Amino acid sequence: MKELLYAVYRGTRYEATKISSSKYRLTARGPECPEGFVPAGRRLRTYYKNAFPDELDSLYLVESVAVYKGHRLRVVDADADGVTVVTEDAVLSSVLEMEDADGFYHLSLARDDLTRIIDYMTFYEQT
Repeated sequence: MKELLYAVYRGTRYEATKISSSKYRLTARGPECPEGFVPAGRRLRTYYKNAFPDELDSLYLVESVAVYKGHRLRVVDADADGVTVVTEDAVLSSVLEMEDADGFYHLSLARDDLTRIIDYMTFYEQT
């Protein structure tokens, strides 16, 4: 599934990446550098902050699933125009005419072809 990790730090949501067992890198984008963040080198308007779990208000994962022709498929990529979905089910892939890529079957779809996209959120307890 397309998985995005987010952290809420001082009341603001940021993209997060786990960089060690007890540390996350928060990413901010925009014209202003948030307090405590540092510029990300050559990446204009991008700022980083390394944070420990106890510094975060909350931490959660968003996983996306697309419903296409009545089937739930994992979303592995998405943009404004469409999504790429995958399955390991060979029978389903045949029914949906998906392409084989080493045991994973994938299909690129326009957003208009989907019934819906469901985002599942998993919240993590801060310890």
